[in-house]
Amino acid sequence: MSNFQIYNKNYERNKIPSDLNQMNLKGLVYYWPVFNSSTNDIVSRADLYDPINARFISNRFGIPNSAISLSSNNTVIVILSNGVSNKPQITINTEKYSEFNVISETPLEIGVWNHLTFTFKNGLGSYYKNGVLDHQGALEYPANILRTKCFLGKSLFIQDPDASADFDDIKLFNRALDKDEIQLE
Repeated sequence: MSNFQIYNKNYERNKIPSDLNQMNLKGLVYYWPVFNSSTNDIVSRADLYDPINARFISNRFGIPNSAISLSSNNTVIVILSNGVSNKPQITINTEKYSEFNVISETPLEIGVWNHLTFTFKNGLGSYYKNGVLDHQGALEYPANILRTKCFLGKSLFIQDPDASADFDDIKLFNRALDKDEIQLE
């Protein structure tokens, strides 16, 4: 089975946006739909626990408690703002501590929901905003290091500020989605 449908009995089917009702599972490793104060992973049971600097808010469709708001050695880094530019950035740190970046051409508008997708395949990093390719560029492969911690909205380094962002549907794939798959998400 490579596709499935989600139905939530608390909302009428026609009131849940169709792009959330059906999705492709090929290569999907983790998926946290964030709904009704739940952060349960529906693919591999890697549920999110003990949120730090986070609270539940309404998602982009106005459904209460269905998004996470974050108010306050790293290899692959996705940054929502390069400095104060509000331009998303993908950074890969290599074993030589050199950095390669793909930085968006377009800043994110504060207070507006966006569907952001970052891919890395065959040495090419790509950033999509709302299903449309925004920017891509060459990146080196990251160092193959076994990590025991992965942070969402937080840095490994104490001096770094925590994220100030809201998230709903969070998905991690073990492969790069192609352009058509990104548009279907």
